[in-house]
This record gives sequence, structure tokens and C-alpha cells, in this order.
Amino acid sequence: MGGDENVSTTAGIWGFIILFALALACWLLFRSMNNRLRKVRYSAADEARDREAVQLSEETGESERQAAIELDEERLEEKGEEEQK
Repeated sequence: MGGDENVSTTAGIWGFIILFALALACWLLFRSMNNRLRKVRYSAADEARDREAVQLSEETGESERQAAIELDEERLEEKGEEEQK
């Protein structure tokens, strides 16, 4: 049907450069997204701990800081017991 079938067509150096740039941009975006998601997860855990500390401080009449310290100590003890099992 006409034409030379022995000629190969490739993307060449410009195709490689564009593909490499896109891959690099995706890698940077994914890395940034992971960092942001980690911060959200940690801040949500901190907020939950703060709410528990406020609730405990209202129940016991202690300061919020002291209640947070006691909660952390309890969690460390529970974690140590779980690891021993």
C-alpha cells in the first residue's frame, strides 16, 4: 500500500526528555501529597488526645496538661504490656 515499511519511527530525545520531566513532576507531587497526609493524620491524633485530656481534666479537676501527661503514661503502659505478650 505504498510507503517504506523498513523505516522506524521513534519519539527521539525530545520524547524522552518530556517523559522524564512528567515522571519527575509526578514523583514530586506524590512526595508532597504523602507529607501533607502525614501531617493531617498526626494533627487528627493530637486533637483526639487533647479532647480526651480536656474531658479527663473536667472529670478529675486537674489541669489539662497534667491530664494529658497521665493519658500518655497510661498509653505507654498499655503498649508495653501488649509488647510483652
